[in-house]
Order: sequence, then structure tokens, then C-alpha cells
Amino acid sequence: MSPAIPSRPQSIALIGGHRALDLVNTVSWRHDPDQWRENLAVPLDLLTWAHRASVLHEPHLTAIRLATAEDPKLAAGVLRRVHELREQLYLHLADCIDDPDREHQIVEGSPLHRAFADAVTASKLAGTPARWTLDARVPFDIPRVLALHALDLVQTMPLDSLRRCDDDGCGWLFLDTTRNHSRRWCSSGDCGNRDRARRHYARSQKTTRRDASASGSQ
Repeated sequence: MSPAIPSRPQSIALIGGHRALDLVNTVSWRHDPDQWRENLAVPLDLLTWAHRASVLHEPHLTAIRLATAEDPKLAAGVLRRVHELREQLYLHLADCIDDPDREHQIVEGSPLHRAFADAVTASKLAGTPARWTLDARVPFDIPRVLALHALDLVQTMPLDSLRRCDDDGCGWLFLDTTRNHSRRWCSSGDCGNRDRARRHYARSQKTTRRDASASGSQ
């Protein structure tokens, strides 16, 4: 993998259709070792992204930023927990995509189950319909809030709408909300454009070879 590629938490697209999928997508080019990028590389990246994604709200942002700046060990622990949640969630969702006909249980005592249980213990039921909610006020609330979003996703997502970008190297996930479930790309202007460019290049090369062959046979 290429840690030299700089992270971009301030601009990475939020295209998943759910905050938990946007968390999974904080790794860019997950399946391409040459382009792989960690967008939550340091604790400040996490705070920047969490604020953009409305996981961390303005009234508590300054206090949490100060707390993480004053305690680097604490900040590293929070970031590590977010990374662990993200990767466990990705594995679960990838299994759901790759084997849609099988029941995919979250086993009691598994890392994902423990993250959900910890988040629920720290939260409260609110709203109609009732959902577990938590307002992040201290650093370790951030992975808990993200775990609640992940729990909401696995409880409510329509499995036939969960998609992985068709670009083999991308790995981003999203909910396909198109009427005929025809969305193929994380972004038609990004991976979609690259695919169209590749197909155009392949057609051009095929035409060039055909023309060269015809010319040589004359």
C-alpha cells in the first residue's frame, strides 16, 4: 500500500447514501495497492471528516479537538477503534454483496457485535420510530456514534440495493436508489468516466490494428 498518498478528509465524496457507507468509503482505491489511500490517517483527519459527515456536531467539536490534541494516546485509541469498526463493517457488507443468498449473522462476541453493544450501552432510545441515539461529546463517543449508524444500516438496508462500484480497484459501496437498480459506479463522473475512457481507448486500438492489418495485406 502507498502511505505517501496524502489523505483528503476535507473533500472526499460522501456518496454512499448512508453515513455508515461513507465511513467504509474513507479508504480510497481499496482493491488497488498502487492507489490505495487512507483518508483517516491521523486523528485530525477523523475530526474533519466526522464534522463534514454530521457525525460530530459544531457545539462539541472544539472540546473534542482540544481533548484529542492534549492526549495523543487517547486520540490514537479513538482513531484505531474507528478503523477497526470500519474494516469489520466492510467485511460484513462485502460478504452480503458477494453471497446475497446466504444469511449473514453478526456473531455474538465478534468485534462488530462488541462495537454495537458498547454503542447501545452508551446511548438512548429517542424519536419516532425509536432509534438508539448519541450526541458525541467526548472523543470515544465518535466510534460509538459511527457504530450506531452501522447498526442502523445492517438493520434497515434493503440488501438488493447494496452495491459495490464496478471499477475493480475502487471498492466503494453505496445504496442504489435508482428506479431500475441500474447504478454501477460510485460516481459516473469518476469511475464511470474512467471506464468510458478505457472502452474508448480499447475501441480505438482495435480499429488501429484492423486498419494496419488491412493496409499490410494490400
